[in-house]
Amino acid sequence: MAVVIIAEILFVPAAWPRLSSSHRLSAVIAIVVPFITTFQSVSSTSSVITEDNLNSQLRHYPYDHVLFHPGKMCRTCQMVKPARSKHCRICKVCVAKQDHHCIWVMNCLGRGNYVYFIGMILSLAILLSYGAYLCYLLLDDTLQDVLVRRSAGMETRSHWTVGRTYMQRFDLWTWAFTGDVRIGSVGLLALFTAPLAWGLFLYHVYLIWAGTTTNESFKWEEWKEDIADGFVYKAGPAIPIERKSSDVDTEPKLFWPVSSSQRLINKVSQQPWRRKDDLDMQRRGWIRVLSMKEVDNIYDLGFMNNLRDIFHTS
Repeated sequence: MAVVIIAEILFVPAAWPRLSSSHRLSAVIAIVVPFITTFQSVSSTSSVITEDNLNSQLRHYPYDHVLFHPGKMCRTCQMVKPARSKHCRICKVCVAKQDHHCIWVMNCLGRGNYVYFIGMILSLAILLSYGAYLCYLLLDDTLQDVLVRRSAGMETRSHWTVGRTYMQRFDLWTWAFTGDVRIGSVGLLALFTAPLAWGLFLYHVYLIWAGTTTNESFKWEEWKEDIADGFVYKAGPAIPIERKSSDVDTEPKLFWPVSSSQRLINKVSQQPWRRKDDLDMQRRGWIRVLSMKEVDNIYDLGFMNNLRDIFHTS
């Protein structure tokens, strides 16, 4: 945000007198919204799991028995870990539906502030794109004024690029940039950084679509590698599903639209996959998982429901 603030200090005084009323209003909105969403991302602590809210946090998401298992204790906080939670070594707290620890907002992003983070990167992407567009308009207007209006009159509709080669246009744009360094430098900065903000935003849109988080995507990637190596098996129909008595106490009953009876085991070892090991597992009723398509993600409720879930901040 420091870079954005410096760019705004350079840009606003130089551009404000040259902007129309509609662009001034749009610029104010585009500048203010990222600061609001950043403040909410930084200041929110509603994702932090405490002894007071532990029971309610346990009822937000069910355990999938793949990535998250009931009865797991956080060795630092000495509390049961709710499904989709993770202990942050930097914040030194357990975070509900932890996505990642963001160094830019100096806070953990989880159930309570993830929506503000999405709003922050979206508003920042819009600000950068809009800023680059405004810089283009101002510099283009300067060239139009110098090359056309002063010679052909204010009423002419001919654009300054008409009749000029690409090299001539490039030279004139270079002249405009060097003649208006504040607008030109901020425009180039916005032009080159906007794709980064949009890329980050689209990545998180993908995570929402997939019904996962950054933390969970890393865990799924480990499962994917173990499946490719032939180490993952799922229980066949002949194997009864048993629940430990301890699970009943730490896995409260809750309504969840998606359920799964899958049980997976990971036979990762230092030895490569061997055919006789596979046959032994099959004789005991286990079936080797061949791809991630065979694994259920109960947290994926469909894009619209996944999107609604990120707005639950309590």
